[in-house]
Amino acid sequence: DNCHFPWTPDGRHILVSGSVPDAGLTIVKVPVDGGEPTTLLTHDQPGMAALSLSPDGRRAAFVSELSRKEIWLLQGF
Repeated sequence: DNCHFPWTPDGRHILVSGSVPDAGLTIVKVPVDGGEPTTLLTHDQPGMAALSLSPDGRRAAFVSELSRKEIWLLQGF
């Protein structure tokens, strides 16, 4: 199991993703100063995993274990 928790470009948050088989994906922004986490995305599509953030922090990508081809855009996080 490969864990990867990308930092936001401002260095103030860590993005944590978690998936449950047959349940979907949740992405949470966790402040490093100990504040309350913020849920950015809850997606009920099963098979989502492996969150990756672009170096400028403007784009995020995640892997789908499903066979259909789609591109999702996440904005404003």
